[in-house]
Amino acid sequence: MYDQAICEVGLSAEEFEDMEWVNYQRKVINHYSNEAKEWERTRTIYSILYNTHSKIQMKPELLIPLWKDKTIERKKITTADRDRVLEAIKRTEEWKN
Repeated sequence: MYDQAICEVGLSAEEFEDMEWVNYQRKVINHYSNEAKEWERTRTIYSILYNTHSKIQMKPELLIPLWKDKTIERKKITTADRDRVLEAIKRTEEWKN
């Protein structure tokens, strides 16, 4: 994680050591979001050039697939599951007191 913060995200050692976890996560998400946008631009330009000189027209997603193209399908929590989680939280809060 330290190497990722210094080498990839571009934080200094002092910044990383003084940073809270949530702020570090925000920096990482922002870094990878910006990287994905840059690759999106690159593949769009590439597809324009490719499609100009080719008879077969291809979408940018097919020419250069990116990690961000794979969407994660999230399941919605059911009311029964939500009630179980809330009950467990309530029990742990009572146990702490």
